[in-house]
Amino acid sequence: MSIKISPELRKLYAEKVLELVNIGVGATLFSQFLTEKGSSWLLTAVGFVILIVGYIVSYLLYPRRLK
Repeated sequence: MSIKISPELRKLYAEKVLELVNIGVGATLFSQFLTEKGSSWLLTAVGFVILIVGYIVSYLLYPRRLK
């Protein structure tokens, strides 16, 4: 069973995934500067992993050709 999605909708999903990833990673990294604990290398690494995974998902969603 496969779901057919129009290329325009795939493009919209890909753009929204990028926006969500950027907001999420920005909040993750920026929140380190607002806390009293200081910066955490583990949290920074997790933020970059989320960024890379989100970009890959967005790339896979982006339609190959638009009419």
